[in-house]
Amino acid sequence: MQGGLKTKAEQENLYLVGFMGAGKSTLGAALAQLLFRRHVDTDVLVEQRAGRCVADIFAAQGEAAFRELESQTLAEISQEKSLVVSLGGGTVLSPENWKFICQTGKSVYLDWPTEVLLARILTDQARPLVTGSEASERSAILSALLARRRPFYEKCDLTVQCGTEDSPSAVAVEIVNRLKEL
Repeated sequence: MQGGLKTKAEQENLYLVGFMGAGKSTLGAALAQLLFRRHVDTDVLVEQRAGRCVADIFAAQGEAAFRELESQTLAEISQEKSLVVSLGGGTVLSPENWKFICQTGKSVYLDWPTEVLLARILTDQARPLVTGSEASERSAILSALLARRRPFYEKCDLTVQCGTEDSPSAVAVEIVNRLKEL
């Protein structure tokens, strides 16, 4: 850094992308600490603005209303610089959201094996897209949802293969090292 000016890469936001249960929030905090950046989680911001949790937003207003709040939140935070942003799993489905992501930073896909993601989220009643059904039905719903979203996730600038033995700090270091290659 010369003369107090940050490079373009230092100003770009880092957007963590992946399916629910991929650890975007946990990794986002670790990555932000490593890079001396501020971490924001779009789901947390949406909840703060709506005054209710994501599951309640889905129940009261539906997925479309939640996605609109999510897009508004992303539009606002994408105007800031040097953030680490943990995105909701469905954020990438919107072409407008992709525009914000691509114009203001780099995207990192946290790619986990399907069975690991399913094991993490099948019993989590806070997941509005899979509540209220039998375990086998939830598994089928999640698998179909992941299959539909994976092509969007794979558009990211960087894909990181994650495994159960990987700590958030180790994955954060890998991301930092691999971002230098972009």
